[in-house]
This record gives sequence, structure tokens and C-alpha cells, in this order.
Amino acid sequence: MINPLKIFVLCVLLFVASGVKAQQQWIKGKYDTIVVQAYVYKGDTLPHIWLKEVMVSDLRIWKSDRQREKYNKLKRDVLKVLPYAKYAGYRYKQLEYQLLSAKNEAERKVLVKQCEDEIKRNFERDIRNMTIKQGAILIKLIDRETGRTSYTLLKDLKNGLTAFFWQSIASVFGNSLKEHYDPVEDFEIENIIQSVGDPDYMQAYNEYYKYLSSQGIKY
Repeated sequence: MINPLKIFVLCVLLFVASGVKAQQQWIKGKYDTIVVQAYVYKGDTLPHIWLKEVMVSDLRIWKSDRQREKYNKLKRDVLKVLPYAKYAGYRYKQLEYQLLSAKNEAERKVLVKQCEDEIKRNFERDIRNMTIKQGAILIKLIDRETGRTSYTLLKDLKNGLTAFFWQSIASVFGNSLKEHYDPVEDFEIENIIQSVGDPDYMQAYNEYYKYLSSQGIKY
């Protein structure tokens, strides 16, 4: 007896496959068949197609011009610091992989120093020119991208004294390196990131300048 659930699942998968056909890079097979991934479920071979997450949001109604301006300012700040947070996440994962193959503590310190110098060389001037608010957002987004606070990263990769020193400096400006990112508490920030598709480093960089252009801001 044919299982109606199997038929339903197969129809849904085929419908989805046809909907994203134009977005996939298909491999043509014999007689122009479309080759996709598949898996076997109880003896049946079913197509398996990965889809990107789609965010659906309602039209936002602003209570006042001030509220809209406040949101736009936050969006500008988030998009400005997002590329740096994305790069930090990418570079940290790369460093973690490199440290696994380090033969000794001396080699480990060299790898950490190289990473530190690279970040300073590429981004130090930009980060120093950030506002206090932008710095606070960056600290949160680093936690979002790495799963660890800036304080923890400094403590693990450098030492506890270094982390304490920079935490003391940050506190003078009203920030904390121990700030965690909470997508529920920080829902406005998360909403902004998702609105541009949670991009990688270069895409995030382009999104920032695209936003500036849309607002008529010269750069």
C-alpha cells in the first residue's frame, strides 16, 4: 500500500526543487536529467535540496520620526561594524585551527602575534575612529560571531592581565569586554543583520556602503 505521507513529502520536495531551479547550479546528466543530492528513507530514494533561510517581516510602522531616525542610526552603526565582527569570527576560527597544530608554546605565541599584527595592520585605524556606541556594538557582535566575549578571547589568547587591562580601559568609556550577545535582548541588531542576509565579511562591507548610498550619505 502506498504511504500517503511519502507522496506528500515527495511532492513538496519536487515543488521546492522547481521553485529554486533557477538559483541552483545544476549538473546535467543523461537526457538532461537534473542531478541533486538524495537520501534513502525506508527503501525510497528522495531528493535532498538545501534551501537558504528566508526571513519574512511585516511592514514597520514608526510611532514618530524620532523613532525612525534612532533605528536608522542604529542600522548605520551595525552595518559599519559588522564587517569587522565577521572578519574577527573568520580569523578566530582560522587561528584556532592553526593552534591545534602548534608544536609548542613558542609556536603558539608566534601564531597569536601574527594574527594580532594582521588585525592591527588592516583595521586599527578604522576601529580607533569608531564611536563609543559603535565600539559597544562591535564587542557584542564579536561574541555573536565567535561564541565568546572579547574578554574571554583576550584572556585565552594572551593572558588574564592583558584582558583585565583592556577591560579597565573599556569601562572608562562605558563599555565592557564581557558583553554577551543575546539575539532576543538585542533583537533590533539581529533584525538589521538578518535584513541584509547575515552576510560574510566582504558582503557585509558592501552592504554598509550600499546603505550609505541609499541614505544619500557621502563617504
